[in-house]
Amino acid sequence: MAAKLFFTITVFALLGCHGSCFAWLGETEEEIRKQYGDPVFEDPHPPSSAPAEKELGFLYDDMQVIVTLYRGQSVSEGYKFEENITDALIPKIEKILKNDGRGLGWKRIENPAAFNAELTHGWVRMDRAVNAVVWRNSPDTLEVSDAAFNAEMMKERSR
Repeated sequence: MAAKLFFTITVFALLGCHGSCFAWLGETEEEIRKQYGDPVFEDPHPPSSAPAEKELGFLYDDMQVIVTLYRGQSVSEGYKFEENITDALIPKIEKILKNDGRGLGWKRIENPAAFNAELTHGWVRMDRAVNAVVWRNSPDTLEVSDAAFNAEMMKERSR
């Protein structure tokens, strides 16, 4: 999952949610476990997410949630729905983004394929620090990632 994020550093997102259903990017593992409970899997050295330290997988509501930790904090989260993300799910995703954007607005990217041909949907938070994307080869998953982590990941991979 994180390997795909490498290709579009400019199109990544923060999806957080204090007081609602999701964890914030930037939360610690302990805070995330309080939100979701015990993970259904734990990968201490996810090779596709280098330089990430750990990935945790949770079942929550009607989704699978994969949280990537780096330097003790959540830097990437994947929300896998039971069905492909189509126009019917867009209102649910946009409600999540609106409720969980830390008070900042979101703008839908009208033509995400202009950034990367493999994107089908995208949103950018108004501060442009983070975005949310759906990949053509993972049409049931909303990927959310911190831009600073993506820059670090690119730096690590260029060594």
